[in-house]
Amino acid sequence: MKVISQLNNDFAGYLLRSFLGIGILGFLGMSCCKPEITSFMVNPDRICGSDTVSITYQIDGNPTLAVVSRGVGSPDTITYTITVEKCGKKVFARHDVLRWITSPEQSMVFMLTPLGRDSLVARDTLNDTTWSARMTISSVVSLSDRPVEVTHLGRSVHVENSGAVDGGLSGLAPTGVWELKSSLRAGEVMGDPQHSPPDRFKIRITLNCPK
Repeated sequence: MKVISQLNNDFAGYLLRSFLGIGILGFLGMSCCKPEITSFMVNPDRICGSDTVSITYQIDGNPTLAVVSRGVGSPDTITYTITVEKCGKKVFARHDVLRWITSPEQSMVFMLTPLGRDSLVARDTLNDTTWSARMTISSVVSLSDRPVEVTHLGRSVHVENSGAVDGGLSGLAPTGVWELKSSLRAGEVMGDPQHSPPDRFKIRITLNCPK
């Protein structure tokens, strides 16, 4: 009887271990059988004209890519969506890209500070996340009512009056440091509320898209 009892106990232990093993394997199988998106990148996220994008991703599962354009302006938005499926489950990730179809225009405002006793100066830096990296300057338009000297990437142009167009910066990238200077007009006095000069300059740049 002791032998039979020992055999029964051994058999019961074997069944228990078997069921536990099957349960663990089933759990591991269920936990591993799911889609994953480790990374999904679309570069660049600013395009213009004939620009193209590069799409890279790391996934576990079967991918499907969808591309949808939204908006009718310039820029409009292109949404790239990757959907990954595995074991009947789905996950997705999205990335938006701005696209300029026509040559864009950008108005820029520069806050002024005194330069000596008779001039004004303003400086600002445009980063490379504003436009497509391949855009170049076509022309600069002054929106101020006085002559303005505009310096960018080592090149300077003189815009004489409001609305005047100058192509002297043509071909340069818009990113980098911009500097605007102008002399005080007759009757303008620094620190005099009644005769103070303006506190800002405005210009508009037109950009070219690659063809």
